[in-house]
Amino acid sequence: MSHHFPAISPWTAAILLIPAALFAQSTSGTITGQITDPGGAAVAGAPIEARDTARNQVLRTESSPTGSYSVSGLSPGIYEVKVTVTGFKAAIATTVEVRVAQTTTQNFSLELGQVSESVSVSGEAPLINPNSAAVTTTVQNQLLQDLPFNDRSALSAVLLTPGSQGDPQYNGGVQSEMPAVFTQAVSPGGSLTMGGGRPGGGSILVDGSDVMSAGNARAVITFSADTVQEVSVQANGIPAQYGRTTGGIINQATKSGSNQYHGNFTWSHTDPGLQTRFLGSSFGPTARYDTYTGAIGGPVIIPKIYNGRNKTFFWASGEPQRQSLRIGASRVRLPNANVLAGKFRDEYEFLDPTLRARDINAAIASPIRTNGVYYRYNLNNQGFPVGPQLANSAWTAIPNGDLSRQLAANPLAQNLLKTLYPFTPGQNTPNITWLRPDGLSDIDGNNAIFVRGVASEDNRYSFKIDQLLGASDRIAFRYSVTPVQGVRFDWGGPSDPGGPIVQDRVTSYNTGLQYNKLISPTLANETRVTYSRGDAFRGPNDAAASQDWGPTLGLLPAVAGVGFPQILGRGANGEGRTLDVNFGMGTDFSLQKGAHSLRVGGEHRRIQLNRISYSGLTGGSYSFSGQVNPPTGSMNDNSAQVAGLILGALNSYSFQRFQSNAYYRWRYWALYLQDDWKLNSKLTLNLGLRWDYETPRTEKYDRQGWFDPTVAGTVNSRPVAGAFVFANTGDRQRGLFPSNFSGLQPRIGLAYQLRSNIVWRSSFSVLRAPLTGYGNSLSSSMSSSKPLDFATRAAMRDAAAKFLTQFPEQAIAKELGSGRPLVAAAN
Repeated sequence: MSHHFPAISPWTAAILLIPAALFAQSTSGTITGQITDPGGAAVAGAPIEARDTARNQVLRTESSPTGSYSVSGLSPGIYEVKVTVTGFKAAIATTVEVRVAQTTTQNFSLELGQVSESVSVSGEAPLINPNSAAVTTTVQNQLLQDLPFNDRSALSAVLLTPGSQGDPQYNGGVQSEMPAVFTQAVSPGGSLTMGGGRPGGGSILVDGSDVMSAGNARAVITFSADTVQEVSVQANGIPAQYGRTTGGIINQATKSGSNQYHGNFTWSHTDPGLQTRFLGSSFGPTARYDTYTGAIGGPVIIPKIYNGRNKTFFWASGEPQRQSLRIGASRVRLPNANVLAGKFRDEYEFLDPTLRARDINAAIASPIRTNGVYYRYNLNNQGFPVGPQLANSAWTAIPNGDLSRQLAANPLAQNLLKTLYPFTPGQNTPNITWLRPDGLSDIDGNNAIFVRGVASEDNRYSFKIDQLLGASDRIAFRYSVTPVQGVRFDWGGPSDPGGPIVQDRVTSYNTGLQYNKLISPTLANETRVTYSRGDAFRGPNDAAASQDWGPTLGLLPAVAGVGFPQILGRGANGEGRTLDVNFGMGTDFSLQKGAHSLRVGGEHRRIQLNRISYSGLTGGSYSFSGQVNPPTGSMNDNSAQVAGLILGALNSYSFQRFQSNAYYRWRYWALYLQDDWKLNSKLTLNLGLRWDYETPRTEKYDRQGWFDPTVAGTVNSRPVAGAFVFANTGDRQRGLFPSNFSGLQPRIGLAYQLRSNIVWRSSFSVLRAPLTGYGNSLSSSMSSSKPLDFATRAAMRDAAAKFLTQFPEQAIAKELGSGRPLVAAAN
């Protein structure tokens, strides 16, 4: 059960996308400030050096005629800033901290003296940013390392920031990358709300690149503290350089190597033997987690060949995780030994205690057709139903609810029951606790408690290399892979092919190429290329997908060629496979012009949402309900369906004839201008304008459309108006909606520093939500795939003929309004 999307190597994509277009969302920081003399007058033309203490890169600029300076395009980290002006002592700030996508202010008041003398200036990062109306909070790496975040995900740090909240149904408020016991889609980051925006409506960036999925509202890839240097969250007052958000920006900067080798190895283990059993629990502690982390970075040195100190640096990390978790489900009703032998007397006896004191046959012969099991059809000589369904008053009571004679004559039912229920009622297993040793029902009609569980594994790794090209240029490349698989299960365990719970298998890739250049002392450029690919499969487990189980069980073959049919509550339907692709390139320029810090740039993205639906292709579904009247309230164990199976009374079966494919495409364009105008030492105006345009979504083969009420036609010879129409037919457009070019978004804000520890902020912003994150399910089958070939049709016909001959006379029937039996029904 597989379909291969066109393979694109992320390494190749990073090269091929360079001439594409723009991706302007930066993680680089800026150091800015004012140079004054002892009298407070501005010092113009002062030479300034900013040295990256980890990599020894030195960037040089000089102060403007108003005494202001700015050094842009800096990687997050610690810098030493030095000012040397003839006639004054050298001023040195040794610990100036640059944070993700933020501006650090470092002012210098020079003292008279010789340049050979120096004065140390406090370079500690301010607790609040006085230059921006945006509420920006940075969570640094030490805190990411120290706090016990769920799965060590850096996204959990977002909840430490003002204006952010998660979803309380998830541990820690942020959904895990690891599939949970229950079947909600794996959507890390999809539950986050920032700045009053909708959940999942924010933009999640990694090294300046958006990694949000085009389908479900989730981050395509996540990182831990061993890969991320720090996390910055901006809410409200969003600058014009950021778009496609409803309230906030999460900006993650990944780690880089330095001139010193350093790394770490950790192991975190949760063991059932170290946990306390919950009061009243039917199962002991089962949670088992193992997380291994290995990371190392430093200069690239190849002995006798290359010495990369001060030039070339790397950082590599690997983080395998394993999870096994079982939780006790509610009390349920599983087939007991009598049911599996075709004897249903105890299925209804427990429902009415008075039945135990009198003849059961007399009780079920009552005209009230509730607490009993009845034939709805006439029977042939072997006891199997024939002909149309009878009226309710003509239903015949099954003596003692005993169908063991029919079961002995039905090899198909014997095979299916043995395969679907491979347990011995009353004997406990790791996943089933029986309430009674005989497997019969307790007073509430239930007879067992079973678990739901998940077994997950994650083998993520990431590699980054930085290259300094002289004093003014830096290039960085990163490649990250996150393969995650979670197999959910019930009492059958993770290797049960009939397990009814879907598994998730998600493999995500993200690669980025970043180039920073200091063009002049006041002008810097940053250009990025990015490629994200999220390949998500949701469907039956590997045991079910190992073969086509239909013919083995005596049923029809799966259209997909593999899978386990849905029958008697067993078997998982294949939901499908989704491939999200997001690639592009962006650039922005930073210019310091007097009191104005200008930033201008643009971006372009090419977005794909490719969807292949497996629904109904992995064996179809079979219903044996409605042919034998069930005991009231005993449907938890599908006993009525078991009885219908034994009698060969198939109500219906369904399967999807064709695979449904959709290949959606759209693009995104944006331009912006941002001016942070420092009117004086206390007041800064943030003035910005952004324009963006997101093209209408198209489908590669135009397999999408809409309802057109103006189309005239006939149905059953009667005139009607309105019909579903396909895109790009006649003079219709390819997209689902008209193009909208009026995407102007003004951004206005101010920041006023009342005191050193108080900043007043105010802002007005127009934001446009992205056309992503609204789901990936196909509402209907628009596929024009070719019909089944002759060999497949013949195999299906032969299998159907074999199934029909399992029982004398008619075995497959479906009730119609006319009462006529139907040989087979297919959707």
